[in-house]
Amino acid sequence: MPTGFGSWVAGQTADGTPVPHWKSFLLVLVGLYPVVMLLTLVASPRMAGLGMALAMLLGNILSVAILEWAVMPLLNRALAPWLQAHGKDGRLVSSSARPSSSRPCSGWRCCSGS
Repeated sequence: MPTGFGSWVAGQTADGTPVPHWKSFLLVLVGLYPVVMLLTLVASPRMAGLGMALAMLLGNILSVAILEWAVMPLLNRALAPWLQAHGKDGRLVSSSARPSSSRPCSGWRCCSGS
C-alpha cells in the first residue's frame, strides 16, 4: 500500500518493494522539522498581525512549498542508499559486496573488501 508521502519519497528498495512507511515517516520528519522551526523563528513574527488562521495558512503553504521543491529532492538524493537498503542491518547487500571467504563478516573491513 502506498504511503501518504509517496510523491515526496522517491523510488523503491533494491529488491523492488516500496520504501517502508517508517522510512518515509523519518524522511519527512527530518525535512519538515527544520523548515517549521525556521519559519516559526523568521516568518511568524512578520505574520503576527494577520491573525492566527491566515498566518497558519500562509505558514503551511510556505512549509509545503519549501519541502516540495527544495528540501525533499535534496533529502531523497542524499539518503537514497538508506532508502533503497534492505536487510536487518539496513545496508544494501549485493553479491559483489559479500565477503568471499566462508567465515562470517565481523566488521566493516570484511564487508568493504579490505
